[in-house]
Amino acid sequence: MAVSFKHHDDRTFHNIDSKLNEVQGWFLSCAFKENGEELRKLKDVKTIVGCYKKTREYKQQADEHGILTVIVIKMIEELLKQVEPYYASSIVKSIGIETRFKKEQDGRAVEVNSTINFGAPLKPYVEFIVEINKKESYSVKFTFQIETSANITKLRLSNSVEKGRMVSIEKLGMKIDLSLLLIEFSDLISSGSQISLNKKIKLGSNSLEVHDISLQGEGAAGSNK
Repeated sequence: MAVSFKHHDDRTFHNIDSKLNEVQGWFLSCAFKENGEELRKLKDVKTIVGCYKKTREYKQQADEHGILTVIVIKMIEELLKQVEPYYASSIVKSIGIETRFKKEQDGRAVEVNSTINFGAPLKPYVEFIVEINKKESYSVKFTFQIETSANITKLRLSNSVEKGRMVSIEKLGMKIDLSLLLIEFSDLISSGSQISLNKKIKLGSNSLEVHDISLQGEGAAGSNK
């Protein structure tokens, strides 16, 4: 038996500041940790824990809490892959909406104080796929909802041939709400599926600040310093 999960790679910005990633990871870790006992009680989480216990890597792992920690870490890693480009693109799109900006003398840089419009809530998902005898047999898909409001102080956008699009932010203030929306079990052999959870479970809410971050867009030849 083997357990894997679908990967996502949807980055419009190929170089995302690690500070933003670290704060998001910290928030997700706290939310999952605070709700660990409730998550452990969910039928589909028990199913995934049981599958991991049957794999070669975790067969000798008797501590279910340890396996649940592994599952949560994988969930967080996968959610971050979907959340990062969502935040980066929302920040850049918001620049075009604002009219309060200051152009530098060279005309190539713009400075903005702004409220970021994230639009509809993000609904990322993590899907675990279980293989039996090297054949994909069934999957368990967890769909989350992330609602975000944010404001930025001194966001500076520049564009050059050498570095491409660059965004630097003095301070990013964010309020994030994380919820579990849906759990879907799918039989990959018979192509059948069923919804085992269809209600909003709030996992966490927090106000965060990130200082001195930068994003680098497509077309840049360099890397962030």
